[in-house]
Amino acid sequence: MKKILFALCILFGMYSVSFAQQDSVEQYCEMAISRSIFGQSVSAKIIYGKNSLIISSDQVKEKKEFPTLPDALNYMGALGWKLVTTNEPQNDSGDWRFIFKKLFVRKRENSAGK
Repeated sequence: MKKILFALCILFGMYSVSFAQQDSVEQYCEMAISRSIFGQSVSAKIIYGKNSLIISSDQVKEKKEFPTLPDALNYMGALGWKLVTTNEPQNDSGDWRFIFKKLFVRKRENSAGK
């Protein structure tokens, strides 16, 4: 009886996996950091892009204030974003630019069952 139950569980598991496949999509965002003139705080503009596949279109840009540059980078890391590249400013008044990526997993239904 246990063998039959085990076999049914395996078959059911294979059946459900065949109909729910997962795609993974890498999404990128840019963070522009500028330091305040009179203090240590930094202003971050996070740009997700207009044609993003995963992030909703109402969240194209986000502005945040952080006490320090590492706080801004730690914020993105806490959200699951991984740093890809950094562009430092060419002059003292320029912005630091950071490119991040994040892997999103989305389920898609198999069209064979329809």
